[in-house]
Amino acid sequence: MKKMKKIAALLLAMVMIFAMGMTAAAAEITVDNAVEGETYNLYKLFDVSVAENATADSGYSYYLTKADYDVYGATLKAAGVTFTESADGSRYTVNVEDFDAAALAENLKDNVESLKKVASEEAEGTTVEFTDLDEGYYFLDSSLGSLCSLNTSGDGKVIVEKNSFPSIKKEVQEDSDSTWGEEATADITQIVNFRLTVNTGTNPAEGVPEGETGVDEDYVITDTLPPGMTFKEITGINGIAAEKVTDSYENDILTITLDGEAVEALGQDADIVIEYTASVESDAVIGGAGNKNTVTLRYKKQESSDEATVKTYEIGADDISGKGTITKVDATNGDAALAGVGFTLTNAEGKFAKVDGTVFNGWADDKVEILTDAEGEIHVKGLDAGEYTLTETSPKDGYNALDYTVSVTIAEDGAVTYLASNAASGTAPSGSIEIANSMGTILPSTGGIGTTIFYVVGGILVVGACVLLITKKRMGTRE
Repeated sequence: MKKMKKIAALLLAMVMIFAMGMTAAAAEITVDNAVEGETYNLYKLFDVSVAENATADSGYSYYLTKADYDVYGATLKAAGVTFTESADGSRYTVNVEDFDAAALAENLKDNVESLKKVASEEAEGTTVEFTDLDEGYYFLDSSLGSLCSLNTSGDGKVIVEKNSFPSIKKEVQEDSDSTWGEEATADITQIVNFRLTVNTGTNPAEGVPEGETGVDEDYVITDTLPPGMTFKEITGINGIAAEKVTDSYENDILTITLDGEAVEALGQDADIVIEYTASVESDAVIGGAGNKNTVTLRYKKQESSDEATVKTYEIGADDISGKGTITKVDATNGDAALAGVGFTLTNAEGKFAKVDGTVFNGWADDKVEILTDAEGEIHVKGLDAGEYTLTETSPKDGYNALDYTVSVTIAEDGAVTYLASNAASGTAPSGSIEIANSMGTILPSTGGIGTTIFYVVGGILVVGACVLLITKKRMGTRE
């Protein structure tokens, strides 16, 4: 690509179009599956003569008038077309058996300016139509260098756009099952894996001419990370040598450049896969639309974009999220809120959540307490979807310790469910849960460990009394 200084403006992949009919009615050519914003140009190469009893298989001949032959006949001859001059010198009949349409298109790409352009249309949608055309032999190309095929059935000629831009796809890995997709959930501090897949498309290796090279002859990838995520490192490159890839990270933008010559060597429809990691930070968006990463691939005048989203959630409530509350209350005094009660939040591996204020800050092996706030509520922001357990560890003085735990489930969509072992439960955002404590002393229950202690102590006292009694009787007998 850095060596491509003389490249065709309309790229490889043009095809010859037989726009011939049984009558003198105007011909039509339709480009289906067109690429919006791209320009499609139509050139008339030959006029057509139709014999009186012509059929679909015979009776057609193609020619250049003397005037057209003088203008671009030499170009066609250089591309492999041979002609037979008429006796009067007014026309030059094409020897159609002597050339291949695809090879002709390939050979014409460097001399397209000399051909007879009859129409030019920019695609406003997925269809481009050329109408009121004289019957003849046409040559179609586009600013993409589209490879087109022709369906010759029916009166109208339909060209199907087969080419594609170089494209990029972005995916993020869900840690719970290692799958790749458009979305994943994570907690703050987590390192998330991203994957970029660049496809070279079915554009030819050659590009546009000098002076119209667009942004760059290399493939340039710009990956914009949201404020709540930070790029860490590129962890894998497949499909292209690592030394042919350069990268930089500045102002939340990761820029990756693929060497143009190395990409060219891969050919068409080849994949280049780049994996990198990024961390979820304390200022990540909680819930809602999540933390969206957008990537754009630029090659010359062509662009392709994609995005992937990382979502992180919370338990508890605030004025923004509207999540259902977890509230510690005093059941003895009208369910008044209890502040300063200590809880632990553990994950499925039994690790303890560390919290700075209300923001999650990683997992610890040793017990870490979370205290209820002035309203008796517990807030933890920045959690992955998953299963958690909330356990009371430090009740307020004078209150009974809680004898049950609360299971907390955060679904992939952020919905939160609270389920206590005493059957109290709620589902966010409409549901909430109150964890009640009572003042007083917990008496041992019948048959519980408390009564066992009394039995043991009582038994010891009885045995001691019996020993003392027997000893006194023996001493009295000796006297």
